[in-house]
Amino acid sequence: QLDHPHSACNKDIIIDGANMQSSEPPSKVPTTEAEERGLRRKTCRFISEAGRVLSLGRVASATAMVFFHRFFSAHKFSDHNRFEVAVACILLAAKSEEVPRKISHVIQECNRLKNPTAALMDIKSHEYIVLKESVLLLERVVLHTISFDLCIEHPDKFVISSVPLLTKAQKIEYKPEALRTGKKRSKIYDDLMQKALSFVKDSMCTTLCLQYSSKDIGGTCVYLASVVAGIKPTKEEETWLTLLELPLEVLIGISEQIIESVRESRHPIKGFEKVKDELAKLKSCKRKGDNNTGSQKRVRTSATS
Repeated sequence: QLDHPHSACNKDIIIDGANMQSSEPPSKVPTTEAEERGLRRKTCRFISEAGRVLSLGRVASATAMVFFHRFFSAHKFSDHNRFEVAVACILLAAKSEEVPRKISHVIQECNRLKNPTAALMDIKSHEYIVLKESVLLLERVVLHTISFDLCIEHPDKFVISSVPLLTKAQKIEYKPEALRTGKKRSKIYDDLMQKALSFVKDSMCTTLCLQYSSKDIGGTCVYLASVVAGIKPTKEEETWLTLLELPLEVLIGISEQIIESVRESRHPIKGFEKVKDELAKLKSCKRKGDNNTGSQKRVRTSATS
């Protein structure tokens, strides 16, 4: 796993975010890792929907999610209202991805998403002014927390570049059983691309962006999509590990977290059981490989002693 450069608070931060007064108390403080994963997942879905309403585009929404994950890798959920942090991340991501939106529009639309039955916030009201001040201050705290690193590369970039290369070079094909279900060879590009991007969307709700490179996450999403779609490498001597240039332990680590997120979110994926079965096989192969490596080391040690 990659070390995340923002996993600890920057000692040079000027604004003390932990002591900043929020306009609202934290809505929920997670007491377990599962609860924290749930809060992150729920907030990322809110950011995604806010991005749709604000017409920010896929990239800006994904960037806001990364900012959110980075922020709460350095700050406690008990110190901040995650809704306000999410709004600040949306505002900052819109600017960094060159799709800026007026703060009044962002706050009003986000508040309407959070409270669907509430009337549109009056920008002259005390409630709006307090919320605006909090969001603007949090935006600065987010900037300092991420060390002003606004250049974010997302997994879908690798998916969008790799899938055409794999299909045009005919390096992949449907498994015979997939063809028997009515799948057409001409649809392999659309099938793999759609499913891979869906897994990318699932990955954005996790903290994978803090642990692995976007290339590794994107490659794993292509692999998971291939399992669900029933696609395999054309040549028998090739594997998905070589095609995607992925280490086995990285593929397993990322796959496990995406599968866990899908399971916890309880939204069914067709072919999900296939993914779990294939992952179990990969883990079995890794254990055998580790055992063989250990045996070889013992043999070399005894030979030199």
